[in-house]
Amino acid sequence: MESYSPFYDKSLKALKSNPLFYNLDDSLLSGLLKYFTLITWKKNTLIPYERNLKYFHIIISGRVKISKINPQNGKSIILFLLHDKDAFDLISLLEAKEHDVVIETLDDIEVLEISVEDMRKWMIEHPEFNKNFFPYLGKMMAKLEELSSDLALVDTSVRLGKLILNYANKDHKDKNGYYKVHLIYDLSHEKLAQMIGTVRNVLSRHLQKFKDENIVHFKRGHLSIKDLEALKKKCEDFI
Repeated sequence: MESYSPFYDKSLKALKSNPLFYNLDDSLLSGLLKYFTLITWKKNTLIPYERNLKYFHIIISGRVKISKINPQNGKSIILFLLHDKDAFDLISLLEAKEHDVVIETLDDIEVLEISVEDMRKWMIEHPEFNKNFFPYLGKMMAKLEELSSDLALVDTSVRLGKLILNYANKDHKDKNGYYKVHLIYDLSHEKLAQMIGTVRNVLSRHLQKFKDENIVHFKRGHLSIKDLEALKKKCEDFI
């Protein structure tokens, strides 16, 4: 992307505000931006895995889910719910190997796209980037570790409670006095189930129990927390 592009200032601002590029000189980011293209995808777009073998993406706006699907029974689990300032696909960036995941947009999204080859070259030339990259990589690995341990050790009700707590906005309430929930507030029960490794009817049963206990409030397209302390108590041994 050249400096005369109408998207240049917006894209440079996005890089500067991204944790992956904190404390890097503006000149480095301006040089890197030359290799990026700003692209958009519509909601519910499946991004071909072949594309992620060739390109690395930084999200400017919107949400993306990264899933694994069992081709024999169709069951799926959401490994990551990514949003602005996140990046994908890290594995393809680290090794030139097919990464068998399904990447789908949950909103109309904007991303900065760079070829994996150019990004790897830039990383080698500017090792100071690793001060941000490795902590981000560690954070993503920690999320996978937590998911795998929860699936093995924690019952479904607690997994649901932890999921809601992880996305709770503990400092802001809606007009009803309920605590807002970020990112997952409008997801279907099926998608919420995929985030905790269960099926929709089981998820719905636990969510309804939380509602009956006046812990959460939900209706189509909106999930919020009525009693934050009660929700924490449900999960207190696992957070």
